[in-house]
Amino acid sequence: MQTSEEIEESTDPYQNPEMEGATVHNIEVYKISAPTIKFLSIFPARLERSLEWFDNPIIKLCQTPRGNFFFLLSHFFTALVAIEYIVALPILLFILGFDHMGSKCLYIGMVLCFFSQVPKRFVWRYRPYMAYRAEERQRDKTSSFPSRAVACSVVYAYVVNIFVMFYTESKEISWWMFLLMVVCPILASFSRINLGVHYPSDCLCGAILGLTVCTVANGFYQLDKNICGECYDPPDYSLGVCYAGGPIKELSSSTLSLINPWVASLVLAGQLLFGILCIAPPIQFWVKFGSVFGFLFPALIFKAVFVCPTASYPAALARPFLGPTLIPNWWSFLYAILIVGIGMASGAKLQSGFHDKRLMAVFLFYLIFYTTAIVAWRLFRVDDGL
Repeated sequence: MQTSEEIEESTDPYQNPEMEGATVHNIEVYKISAPTIKFLSIFPARLERSLEWFDNPIIKLCQTPRGNFFFLLSHFFTALVAIEYIVALPILLFILGFDHMGSKCLYIGMVLCFFSQVPKRFVWRYRPYMAYRAEERQRDKTSSFPSRAVACSVVYAYVVNIFVMFYTESKEISWWMFLLMVVCPILASFSRINLGVHYPSDCLCGAILGLTVCTVANGFYQLDKNICGECYDPPDYSLGVCYAGGPIKELSSSTLSLINPWVASLVLAGQLLFGILCIAPPIQFWVKFGSVFGFLFPALIFKAVFVCPTASYPAALARPFLGPTLIPNWWSFLYAILIVGIGMASGAKLQSGFHDKRLMAVFLFYLIFYTTAIVAWRLFRVDDGL
């Protein structure tokens, strides 16, 4: 049975000229055919036609600007809302000691990746350029519905807002925060429509998806805060209760035996089971799950085992010292950036030489590498009193 990636290659008109203009669904003509994998439904033709009044004029308007400037501008805005940022962000924040923001971004990242993949996996909508409804300016060979880039733009605007409120110790919502939540999805939508890879209705659904992700993720964070305690309590950072203190002993390199083995085993077993379900037939939910959850799950292990006294009883890490300005030392930033960069490069090289049946190895590499990197650095900070 072919994988979705193999099917995409075999139906690429650049690699298989016979597919150019092939009839692949009812009487409609598309540049690329839909993957023939189980549980994948074609976007309803009736609904497609009913959306034409909305989609077609906006596509025409957004594709009117042309030339290298708008081509590069659209790619620039697309790059700014890549999903890879929210995937790597929790690792960076936990290394730096921003456990409060790391926890929030962890739940945002997990909810975003899962919620956005569900329609991508089970619903196939031909992209505008595939259906000859837009000029082809970029060749994306996956499903159009919904726009993950627009969903990410909403999520990133939300993350910027909560980070500013965290750093300034403010609970007031400024006018520019509302503006950011509106401007970001508009720019992302224009970019994706201008490139011919999304319908306006995809973008609208992407924006709704982004708002849903923020709401659900905040609910998970509130649940986490009730169970583990909040790692930050403005205006006094020392009030964080997700750390060692009182009956909760302090974890260090010499007291690692205090780690709760049941919690660690349960979290790890759940992650491995999820990974197997992602790549196992017949569903094959996300064959690239390793390069996504391979980043998020190490952060989840760190959160559950090291900074959640309720779950990790009888021990937890000590509160990291960030100084009066809440800014970590420069070497923490350097270490965090190097670790993420080295891990991405190594994992990409490892994945390029693997077939689908060995994707679990890529996931395990990321899981071991990033879990070790986060824990080792935070223990080093504790041992040195930093």
